[in-house]
Amino acid sequence: MLKGFFFIAAVALIAVISHRRGRLEEKVFKRVPVSDWLTIFLFPLLFYIGWYSIVRNILLRPSMTLFPLGDFDLIAIMLIFFAGAYVGDGIHFTGKIMWRYLRQDKRALSYRVNEMFHGRLSHYLIFLNSLFVCFMLGILEINHPLEDRISDLYLISLILASVILGISSTKSIFFTSQWFGGYNKPLFFLVVGLTFLLIGFTNIYDVNLRYYPVTIFTTSTFFTIIATYSLRFFLVFFSLSEKKRLQFLVRFLHIT
Repeated sequence: MLKGFFFIAAVALIAVISHRRGRLEEKVFKRVPVSDWLTIFLFPLLFYIGWYSIVRNILLRPSMTLFPLGDFDLIAIMLIFFAGAYVGDGIHFTGKIMWRYLRQDKRALSYRVNEMFHGRLSHYLIFLNSLFVCFMLGILEINHPLEDRISDLYLISLILASVILGISSTKSIFFTSQWFGGYNKPLFFLVVGLTFLLIGFTNIYDVNLRYYPVTIFTTSTFFTIIATYSLRFFLVFFSLSEKKRLQFLVRFLHIT
């Protein structure tokens, strides 16, 4: 299963790198950049393969009754979130293509309407649903512990994969909005909430995490996202003048 973790982390890293590669943007097939074809078809398929390998590994383990929802219910919920993320990906794919041909006149109504979908709507759908899929993987594993504890080397490898995934995920959000200007603030607090919920469930059911590698992977990924956000926040904050620091804090603490 460790291969599945590194597979997902590698796909996320490659997706982030390819997003910033100008050559993939310049190469066009059927009037659509190659990078967008990868985003709509290849990367979702690879993420699904990684998700499937992890879920299959969990379900092959002995089952016990701790969490009240059954495997079928949890997998059904995950598939709904997975579908929601792909809907967001599809909206982004269409909006991105339209943006290429409408951006010459940014005052046009067609451009502004398209940006409503190309911007926050598509990104929120992708980011929010992806986070909930990760969270539900940890919940699914609660009723399926390993028979043997994971080794220290396995644990270190697990954390390494989660750090790669966490940094790549956070970097993808930084690409699409300014710091705490669009999706960053609500997503930051959502990750904090999901992390506390996952830790809370492990404490309620008194599980030994050495028997729950997926939960460790998910929690470590969330902690990495939180740490990356926090580091970025302080780097931006201390690079500003005193007057702009106050404006920055006001913007950060603002509800909307």
